[in-house]
Amino acid sequence: MIFRKLFRLVRVVLVFAYYIVEVIIRRPKTRALRAAWLSRLCKSLMRAANITVSVEGPIPTQGAVITNHLNLTDILAHSAVNPCVFISKMEVRKLPVMGWVSMMAGTLYVERGAGGQQRRPPSAWRATSAKAFPSSSSRKAPPARAK
Repeated sequence: MIFRKLFRLVRVVLVFAYYIVEVIIRRPKTRALRAAWLSRLCKSLMRAANITVSVEGPIPTQGAVITNHLNLTDILAHSAVNPCVFISKMEVRKLPVMGWVSMMAGTLYVERGAGGQQRRPPSAWRATSAKAFPSSSSRKAPPARAK
């Protein structure tokens, strides 16, 4: 049991390291290329961690998808399903490792408070779908109910 968990952790670390080296070497220029890199990274990380995702219904390929996330796995799943650009609070950009990874993934950052940024949706939304998690942090949300 412990050997299996350790092996899975080593696989996740090696996959992460491989994709970090890849993005440093290739330096994708557009948000669409960065979203594709993040999608490949997330698919590989989920495979290495033995996490599966099932999707029901059509997957948006353009526009904005507004959703809530409970933990990092939800973010990985969204990106693994299809390449997308995330919208995040500016504080994420300042995190030591994840800030740099999110920047290399093409994340759009917004300032929170006082009405936010008042401008048209970025042109990146036309190339890929944009995912936003409007809650201020990861927390348990009540289940969604269809009407």
